[in-house]
Amino acid sequence: MAWDSGLPTPGEIAPAITGILAQDRAEDEADSYSEWTVDELKEAKPLFLYYFRNQNMDPQVHKDEYGFSRRFEMGLQDKTIERLNENWRCKKMPLDIDAELKKNDEKTRVEMWSAVETKMKAITVKKNDQKMLGAGPLGRLLRKYEKVNKTLCKKEIKRIEKLEKMMEEESAAK
Repeated sequence: MAWDSGLPTPGEIAPAITGILAQDRAEDEADSYSEWTVDELKEAKPLFLYYFRNQNMDPQVHKDEYGFSRRFEMGLQDKTIERLNENWRCKKMPLDIDAELKKNDEKTRVEMWSAVETKMKAITVKKNDQKMLGAGPLGRLLRKYEKVNKTLCKKEIKRIEKLEKMMEEESAAK
């Protein structure tokens, strides 16, 4: 698997989509707003994040997390790895071995983020979620969220183009 530890994780950089429509934002904020270009969004790949505990974890203490990691890592098939390498940006994020296990953001999990930093899916240590780690279900999820990513990117492209058009009209009116 081609893991890239240099990729930014969501929250490290300002998200491009805030959930607030361009026309609802303050004018000064809308003028400087756009994280990506249209060309970048047309080619943008979603982000696949794997949060894991390192090999030093005690299988008895971290039983659910150990099972999740083992199931995920051992269950990856060549076809799934190829799909991830071709269509996704993949990042492996180590979790602190001493972190509090009661917090969801400190647990082993897989997250899928769109290129415009919208969280699309999280697969957690919950028993029902772990069913999605099999080769068939994971492959279907990857295909599904690749399409969702394209849809979100298209929406952002439309928003950027609309904003650019409004700015052009505004400058032409001056």
